[in-house]
Amino acid sequence: MGAHGYSAFRANVSTLTAIGDSYGWDDAVWAFYGHANAGLMQMVVGTADTYLYANQASLPSGSTCGVSKAACLSTPGFTKLHDVRFMLFGGCHTANVPSSGISLQQGAYNVGVDSSLAFSDYIYPNGAVWKLWNQTFFTATTSGGQTVLAAGATAEDAVWAKYHLYEGVTSAVVWGSSTKLKPAAYGS
Repeated sequence: MGAHGYSAFRANVSTLTAIGDSYGWDDAVWAFYGHANAGLMQMVVGTADTYLYANQASLPSGSTCGVSKAACLSTPGFTKLHDVRFMLFGGCHTANVPSSGISLQQGAYNVGVDSSLAFSDYIYPNGAVWKLWNQTFFTATTSGGQTVLAAGATAEDAVWAKYHLYEGVTSAVVWGSSTKLKPAAYGS
């Protein structure tokens, strides 16, 4: 991403709330990777689990946003995300709506994120298929100048051409499908 006008870095902080408070509102592209289900993602930072929820209603009963490593897109730091152009939720069922609450994509949209991509089925993010999908997707959106929607299809085609299987990457759901990441810019 750095070669295409974006300053890339990997945040290695202890909680997602710290990311939301410190970094989120200065970034144009975010990518979250981890175990997930409808309305939440789990990421391991060091040896600790941190959870990202779409909103308070998505949390387990008795939990609170911003407490015990539970960050919500609706918490104060995350509500400054109107400059984010694109957010990738790289985990299983991240496009789905939980029984209570909203999807991660709806949560991102509610705080001003222009575009997002999530998955409605199981994906296998640690293997070669996922690595090829991810590399092809970001190359297509930056070097290739494709929309987020077109880049998802290009990445699916690359996966099929090489492996003749998809491992869930065809379940991508895009919000803000006409968004382009080239030229580099912040969200609107």
